[in-house]
Amino acid sequence: MRTIRPLFLLSCILFLLPLSHAECIKDHRLNKVSGWLVTDLSIVGTRTLSSEELASISGDMVGSCFNDNSGEIEERIRNSFQERGYFTASAKNVRISGHDPMSVPKPVAIEAEVSEGPRCKFGEIRFTGNHAFPDEKLLAEFPVKKGDLYQRRKVASGLEKVRDIYLMNGNVDITMVPASRIVGDRMTLTIDVEEGSQFRMGKLLVFANPEQADKLRAAWGLQEGAVFDFSYPEKYINDNSSLLPANVTRRFGQIARNCRESTVEVRLPIDPFDPRSQVRAKDIDCESQDARAQH
Repeated sequence: MRTIRPLFLLSCILFLLPLSHAECIKDHRLNKVSGWLVTDLSIVGTRTLSSEELASISGDMVGSCFNDNSGEIEERIRNSFQERGYFTASAKNVRISGHDPMSVPKPVAIEAEVSEGPRCKFGEIRFTGNHAFPDEKLLAEFPVKKGDLYQRRKVASGLEKVRDIYLMNGNVDITMVPASRIVGDRMTLTIDVEEGSQFRMGKLLVFANPEQADKLRAAWGLQEGAVFDFSYPEKYINDNSSLLPANVTRRFGQIARNCRESTVEVRLPIDPFDPRSQVRAKDIDCESQDARAQH
């Protein structure tokens, strides 16, 4: 009887074993079958931070999973410093060492050299180019006041809230470009706003049986010619779920801009057998406007 060498058998077993999957406290990966699990983060080069502060920054990443991209890791380290007021912090010489290459995600230890720079507080926040809303209205959306410690996420939150009120005002092409200037320990933030066109409600097209279509049109709260609230379609779908098919999601409705006339057409393709439901709504004359928004 032929025998199999134990070493060869062990090799086969190890080869056939599935890759181990570690638990991620937070998972930031785009591809869940690759990436890094940060098991240790060592920060060197800082001049003013205490060991407790460095431990807190390391805690932002240790135990979490990220894409296997050293540039992204560098940016996340920088973000952690910015959340603590170090707006000009820079990370360099990021060294990543791993072990157990068969694991998914791959456990890695990271060492990064960081120059933290001065700790900044918010100075003035200014807006330029805004016409639909006064500065006071836009400033009220920012969750900060003068003298607060700079935190990147609060700037992002403020910009998102400003964008929301513009969307409710029909300005879907709103763009904002923040620029910062540091004097001493104060950071002045100037936000250049390009509001774009204000869109108004155009046609509401409902492709369904007559009784259902009448009920859905009656429930629609935006009259033709009214300022189009781009947050309204989702609210409409949530409020009228009993009139809609069970599989309808918030992205069910189709919205098409007519940039030439600054109007919006809304389509509700309820009946899948209606030929009109098979044709996607298309924007009209918006290519040049989109190109300007990107620049």
